[in-house]
Amino acid sequence: MLPVTPSYQNPHAQWVVSLVSGSASEMLYPLITLYLASLVFGWLWQSVSSWVVFGFSGALALLAALLLRVWMLLDGQRQSGA
Repeated sequence: MLPVTPSYQNPHAQWVVSLVSGSASEMLYPLITLYLASLVFGWLWQSVSSWVVFGFSGALALLAALLLRVWMLLDGQRQSGA
């Protein structure tokens, strides 16, 4: 996997990409999170319906985007205030 940003600019960027994609073989957390997500997705698919599963996935994606935006705003305020 190619680096997202140079390490001197943001040392955590590659870790975040690895966490989401599960491509870092030395990290156990991506594997656990992807496995749990697959279990929840499969359970909802079997027990409820496909519409609920994709709605739930979409809601989680929107929540993640909102949290990322808040995190970026807070980080920008922290860096400009320092």
